[in-house]
Amino acid sequence: MIIKFYDNEKYEYPLIEINEDYLNIFKKRLNKYKEDETYNFDDFISLISSEKWFIQLIDIDKEIFF
Repeated sequence: MIIKFYDNEKYEYPLIEINEDYLNIFKKRLNKYKEDETYNFDDFISLISSEKWFIQLIDIDKEIFF
């Protein structure tokens, strides 16, 4: 499963690939992490990158109009 993050500032986040069986766990972890007012994307990725359900971070190198 590929997840795309977005925010009000239209920042271009990398995509995250996780095992889709763990989506609920991912959402719970994210919501708990966001309770801290100083949360940021990089720290969250560091936190989850060792989880068995985390597959990879996907950076988009190029966009081409189709």
